[in-house]
Amino acid sequence: MQYNRYYLLSSMMGDELYRQHSSKKDQPIQESLEKRFNLLSEIPLDEFIRSGMPWLRILEMLERRY
Repeated sequence: MQYNRYYLLSSMMGDELYRQHSSKKDQPIQESLEKRFNLLSEIPLDEFIRSGMPWLRILEMLERRY
């Protein structure tokens, strides 16, 4: 089964990717979400989905490496 990685990621991350942040204080949050999305979009998701690992843990592992 092939997954559309952008559709899958936007579904997992929810509305956080599309929320309009009004204050400058929220800017780092938006940049962090974009960074997470870009990190996940570069790896094959099928392996992680079949492995049963929660996606938040995958994000934490990726952020530690970069």
